[in-house]
Amino acid sequence: MSAQPSKRLLPWHLLAALVALSIPAFSAENATITGDKVNVREQPAVWERTWGTLDRGTRVDVQYVSDFTDTVDGVTAPWYCIECGDGLLSYGNSGFVFGRYVALDPGATAASLPRSHSYYVDPIERFIQHGLHVCGVSEAAIIKNLGRPVSIKESRSEDNYILDGYVVNRRLTYRDIVIEIRTRAEARPDNRDDIHLLSTTGNAYSFGGLAVGSTAADVKRLLGAPAEETVESLTYRDNSMGVHTAVFGLRNGVVTGIELDTTYND
Repeated sequence: MSAQPSKRLLPWHLLAALVALSIPAFSAENATITGDKVNVREQPAVWERTWGTLDRGTRVDVQYVSDFTDTVDGVTAPWYCIECGDGLLSYGNSGFVFGRYVALDPGATAASLPRSHSYYVDPIERFIQHGLHVCGVSEAAIIKNLGRPVSIKESRSEDNYILDGYVVNRRLTYRDIVIEIRTRAEARPDNRDDIHLLSTTGNAYSFGGLAVGSTAADVKRLLGAPAEETVESLTYRDNSMGVHTAVFGLRNGVVTGIELDTTYND
């Protein structure tokens, strides 16, 4: 009976190396940051909270791209939802970067931004939120941008959504703009102004070409069918929680005023 040839086993580290070589290399990184100290934001808007910044040359994974564009400093571009290495940002490792500062690799593509990742996918929500912030994101910024208001009216009210205090409501009235903001009465680390109403009968606000002087047809073309329609107004509600509204006052089919409101209705 002939002897069977002995089986020689490869050392484990050599075997692991051969297996690794047999698997195609894969990297989720498909884009490069092209600016210095580029902001990564919580949502795709320039006023949204910043998670941190990324340096020029940082490699990132672009997951989604917005169907809409914004114009920032004269540059029009979409927003990219990106992921980057752990530890690069203050909160997590993902967020939104303005498209001006992202260069996709040749052949790289990104899926359309889904609503589950951003409420700004809704054009009504984008219109409302952009309008609420266009004059400034705080009372100090509003006064800096618009000057001193004609009047400031202050009131205090209990906020049912905050168990530990009151909210100060301040209404700033200008010649053709009314802005109402809320600030928690208590000093807290996350205390900040909450702009929840902007009403204008002038040219203070324009978005997507819509402004006082636009037609009802212009509004419907950008925002779709309204939730309510009369000869005197078009009313829109956002499609997320349905608590934000945009009302376009009309006269003979022409917009005479725009009111944006994020007041919660019980």
